[in-house]
Amino acid sequence: MKKSLFIVSLLLIYSVTFSQLDKVAVVTINASKYIDASEFGTITAAMAVLSDDPKFDLTEIVAKFRNQLFDDFSKDFTFELIDEKIVTGNQDYGNYGVLTNTSITNFYHLMPEGYQYLVNDKKNKAKMSELFGDVAEGFMFAEIGYSLEKKIELAGFGIAYVRSWVMLRIFNKEGKKIFDLRVYAKSTGTFKFALGGAVLKAEEILPLCEEATDNAFIKMKKKLPKSIKKMDKKLKK
Repeated sequence: MKKSLFIVSLLLIYSVTFSQLDKVAVVTINASKYIDASEFGTITAAMAVLSDDPKFDLTEIVAKFRNQLFDDFSKDFTFELIDEKIVTGNQDYGNYGVLTNTSITNFYHLMPEGYQYLVNDKKNKAKMSELFGDVAEGFMFAEIGYSLEKKIELAGFGIAYVRSWVMLRIFNKEGKKIFDLRVYAKSTGTFKFALGGAVLKAEEILPLCEEATDNAFIKMKKKLPKSIKKMDKKLKK
């Protein structure tokens, strides 16, 4: 009888240990200046010019993303986000970002102050677990990206939207993905284009990126509770 109780206790401890997600470290928040224009084909050169334009600055967007994540989205989480200063103030984290990313990579990806650009590959996930595994059970990668989407086209001329995607992914210490939510939203406004001679101006496209991102935030807020509930259910299995 005692032996049976001991085995049951061990199983309960094992279950709690591996299903538990009390604290999560946000290890990157970033937005890419590369806009996917594959639907347009011939305006690739114009997109390159836009990405290189210093006026196409996503700093305010990533700052708002950071605020949304910590001040609003976090209200729907069933876990706690650790103090971001634990991450951004970690010297090894900062040094790792410098070693991993080139100045070109950092130019095309905007992050709030202190954060590093990280893709969620095996190497980076392992490093984040090494750096913050003693204070968190999960590691969040938060990203924003954009694409152009046609609304109307006639004889090479038309009107298009900016489409935004916002993604939150969480991995456990073993690098297994335990949460994945990506939402898409279009800009409210549009811009005119002419294939073969397109000129994309930062002052025209940036406000559309902001609109699309705000619309994606609204969708994210609506979807989060159900997605978090699904994650919790899986973790308890």
